Amino acid sequence: MSADTAIAPPQLRPLALGEILDVSIKLVTRNWRALATVVLVVTVPVGVISLLITTSTTSYDPLLDVRTADDGAAYVAGALVNALLQLLLYLLAPAACTALLADAYLGRRPEWQPSLATAARRAPAVFAMSVAVGLGLLVGFTALVIPAIFLGVRWSVALPALLLERRGPFAAIGRSWSLVGGFWWKCFGTVFVAYLLVIVLSFAIGAVLGAVLALLASTDSFLGISLQELVTVGVELFALPLLAAVTLVLYVDLRVRKEGFDLALAADHMAASQPVEAVAPEQPFEPARHPAFGE
Repeated sequence: MSADTAIAPPQLRPLALGEILDVSIKLVTRNWRALATVVLVVTVPVGVISLLITTSTTSYDPLLDVRTADDGAAYVAGALVNALLQLLLYLLAPAACTALLADAYLGRRPEWQPSLATAARRAPAVFAMSVAVGLGLLVGFTALVIPAIFLGVRWSVALPALLLERRGPFAAIGRSWSLVGGFWWKCFGTVFVAYLLVIVLSFAIGAVLGAVLALLASTDSFLGISLQELVTVGVELFALPLLAAVTLVLYVDLRVRKEGFDLALAADHMAASQPVEAVAPEQPFEPARHPAFGE
């Protein structure tokens, strides 16, 4: 990292639950334009294709007041494509938001293009990690839910570890397990409040926008279905960046508490102000371009 691209080092310190949420919200609002661009670049094409699939494989029956499949095989194929697109959305958008927010939080200038490129490069690893976590949580849910909650919290910062430390899927899961150890209740409270906030506000946003848009068109018309997709995008514009921010800030907070990450970051910024030949980081950070993370 060169001195001309460095910004003043962030003043990191251990944060309480409320402070993590406060920092996360401020992080999102201060970088809203870049975050919105990242989310829209991913969600709009997915929404458009989903709309075309729905309207081309189904038709509205006014007698039954439902949409029915025109052709069973085409409908199934369309549903599979739509499911794959939704999977792509939930792989790329959170990863890109995390990479962008990491730059902003750790004293770099955030840009949406490199962040989205990082998410695209790491998408196979994110997918493999998501499958592993999903299977683990599924097993936990079959064991009376509580194990799933425990595992979900222990693995809650796996995505930042995977992206920001260039770890593999299973190494990132193990890294999250190690970082959360000793702070499970703190992480549980933070994640619970964050998801509760997102659910409540997403419901409120969706209800308001849905009520307004329902006055404009029937929900079974092409315009009505299009407006429903707009409501979905509107909710995702809020939910995805906020959850990514909370996860990132929690990850950094755990590293500050356990590894003195604040001191390592300050030292990195000091090194960046020296001549280029004096700076030789042993573990350069490629995804979010910050050597203080290490491998």
